[in-house]
Amino acid sequence: MDGERGGPLRTYLGEAVDGHAGRNLDVWTETTVTRLVRRGDTVTGVQVDAVGEAGHSGIVEVGDGGRVILSAGVFGTAKILFRSGIGPRDQLEVVAEVEGDKMIPPSQWIELPVGRELDDHVNTSIAFEHPDIVHYDFDAAFDNPPPADAEKYLTSRSGILAQASPNINPVFWEGTEGADGITRHFQWTAYTLGQQSNSGNSSASLYASLGLGKTSRGRVTIDSSLNMGVGTLPYFNDEGGHDLEAVIATVTHVVEAVSAIPGAKMLEPAPGQDVREYVESIPVTIARSANHWVGTTRLGTDSGLEGGRAVVDVNAQVYGTRNLHVVDASIVNSIQTANPQAAIIIAAEKAVERILGLDR
Repeated sequence: MDGERGGPLRTYLGEAVDGHAGRNLDVWTETTVTRLVRRGDTVTGVQVDAVGEAGHSGIVEVGDGGRVILSAGVFGTAKILFRSGIGPRDQLEVVAEVEGDKMIPPSQWIELPVGRELDDHVNTSIAFEHPDIVHYDFDAAFDNPPPADAEKYLTSRSGILAQASPNINPVFWEGTEGADGITRHFQWTAYTLGQQSNSGNSSASLYASLGLGKTSRGRVTIDSSLNMGVGTLPYFNDEGGHDLEAVIATVTHVVEAVSAIPGAKMLEPAPGQDVREYVESIPVTIARSANHWVGTTRLGTDSGLEGGRAVVDVNAQVYGTRNLHVVDASIVNSIQTANPQAAIIIAAEKAVERILGLDR
């Protein structure tokens, strides 16, 4: 936005504060939501704790006909639900063991598959070098930017410093159909690097992000310290191993294409190295994450109360409740080919439209 990074805080929240502050909107900072106060299927309050001098503590009561919308993200929303007695029994038992009588009694637990269906892009990288690759050292520019570049940014928010690091380079896409009949889509993104060998040439790293069509899923869990974590990574655990085969296929295609460029030299995988061997040698850890988490309160008509996979219905309303909704990345059921920000905003816009229509 005008040469500076923006997002929902500068658009949605900024407009809301400008237009509604002091009337029907209060913005509290240094305040965290601990749990929902619930009587059966109805949320009657929200318990908050101050985490700074400007924060608030206590229970915010929900008025008659009021609704509560959680928008704390894939991990934060799941945590609030767990601490409010909503989620898988094994996770609620962890919270109950820690919180004792602060936890809503088991007779009022709402057992839903919160935290399951976790999805994320999984990244696989290759690298090559070429004499024509030009690298811009953003790390050095952070403390000591080239004067001409600094002048462009400060005077007109233009030039290379007006973009995100690392430098914006080619992006391309590929879809590969698996033996299961599902086409898995990849977004390939190129980043320039400095010298990675003794050749004197700069290099480039290409990242393949597996997104749309990916069938592996993970799980978010809570521990005895009430910290959230990824209990099961959403990478390469699909039946039949089709996600991994798709990665091997697309990496093979791109390695072949890069190797055919005059003057290009592969670094990873090394020249002559078998692509399958290379891909299978990369550890499957959270380091492969694109940090594009979605899906932990799945939206759908197959209620988790009846053995289905969904946590919220098509109104983003939590099954088993009368006035509780989720509007964040948690209700986006799967990752897309590209980064998920647009999909999250689109889902939120539609969810708000549906929620506002409930009481009309």
